[in-house]
Amino acid sequence: MTNLKIRASIGILGLMVSGAVALGADTRIDVDFFPAQPDTEATRPVTFSFDGKLYGDGLWFSGVAGHEGTLEPDERFLLEVVRVNASGSPDEVVGLWAPGDREELRATVADAEMFGSNQAFFAKVADSAFLAKIAYGPYVVFMVRHTGSLMDDFVHMYPMVRQDDGYALTNVLQDDPVLRFLFFVYRERLERELAAETPTGAQAASGK
Repeated sequence: MTNLKIRASIGILGLMVSGAVALGADTRIDVDFFPAQPDTEATRPVTFSFDGKLYGDGLWFSGVAGHEGTLEPDERFLLEVVRVNASGSPDEVVGLWAPGDREELRATVADAEMFGSNQAFFAKVADSAFLAKIAYGPYVVFMVRHTGSLMDDFVHMYPMVRQDDGYALTNVLQDDPVLRFLFFVYRERLERELAAETPTGAQAASGK
């Protein structure tokens, strides 16, 4: 697997820190890729850059409860996404998605077993934290950490699109090569760092 280093104005999960930008500010983020061979000199990387936001060690949903007005509209929408997936009705779940995705989602939530399994899974999430936000054309991609005493901490990726009346989840990027990079490289790297940092369920048990 390719080694990588991230250079940005603020750090995330122990990554390189430089500059003096306020926590959570929009910034230009550079992801440097180096050959995986351990004896290879760390020079001449391939660099992937994007505009976005890093949240330090994570902006926990529980920490902003009652202060949602301090969040950006796309962040507030994501709080609603997690809440509805845990306890919302099928119609509410479908309503989270962009119009072009809803027909497929209606078929999914019509399967009572599949809908119940998804709801039970999200119900195990004790808390969540924003880790990163990536701007990609009209789309926004969030990396969110989910934790709970009955589950391993993991990082989930939420692609969404700006709508006239706010934001909506979308699957339109599912075959997009950039999204595939974010999922298989960036998200998995964050998840591996969480696994090294925290024993199973320890975050929920210790109150983070």
